[in-house]
Amino acid sequence: MLRFPVQGPVAATRERGREVRERLEDLLRSAAVGEVIEIDLTAVEAMTVSFADELIGRLMTARQAGEFEGQAVVIRGKGEDVRETVQAVLERRRSGALYRDQAAGAVKPLAGPPWFSETVAEAQRLRTFSALDLAKGLELSPQAANNRLKQLSASGAVIRERTVPAGGGKEYEYRAPSYT
Repeated sequence: MLRFPVQGPVAATRERGREVRERLEDLLRSAAVGEVIEIDLTAVEAMTVSFADELIGRLMTARQAGEFEGQAVVIRGKGEDVRETVQAVLERRRSGALYRDQAAGAVKPLAGPPWFSETVAEAQRLRTFSALDLAKGLELSPQAANNRLKQLSASGAVIRERTVPAGGGKEYEYRAPSYT
């Protein structure tokens, strides 16, 4: 796991958020496929929406557009204020993420569509799987499972790797990384 600490105690301004995001993007570009990146906000006691949107919101939007794929992402924080600010930004961007509260320790889904939490839980149960495996586990059509997996991959909740099946063509294998 690669830890990306954000300095605190106050994270404010869109400009500072952009500077921090650009450093994080450099880390993502250099990280190996399959690496877990932890955005560590535990030193931050207060965060403005503009900072969070520039750092987290724009990062998730870029990932949805296909940039910075290949790594899992988890956000680590402490305190309700920071978590609520990140959640508000994710909801505004119609995105979800995985969040680890320092006190609770567990990694849990934050924001996202109504199905996000259930799908993350199934992915974590399966560990390594195909879209068809997820479809069976959640009683979905393969297309619905594939659509969900695209969003899980963009959020950093799963890692997507292209495989070549024996009969040719292209398929993807998904992996829910360990966040320990």
